[in-house]
Amino acid sequence: MNAVSAQDVFLYPNPVKHDLFIRSDVSIDRIEIYHSSGARVWMVDSVTEKVDVSALEDGFYFVRISMEEKVITKKIVKKS
Repeated sequence: MNAVSAQDVFLYPNPVKHDLFIRSDVSIDRIEIYHSSGARVWMVDSVTEKVDVSALEDGFYFVRISMEEKVITKKIVKKS
């Protein structure tokens, strides 16, 4: 099996207003969202394909996705 890479995970739309969709062929173990200040603002330990980010303030966030003992981090922009 090939190693998991950042190209194996797709986040859309970006910028996002309400729902952030997460697509991956690899099983996701955990999703965390961090504000650009470093504070964790959301986390779930179950597989999900959609995250409602409408309650987040506008700005830059980092989405940490844990899968197959690897962590991938991607940047998103939240806009109203």
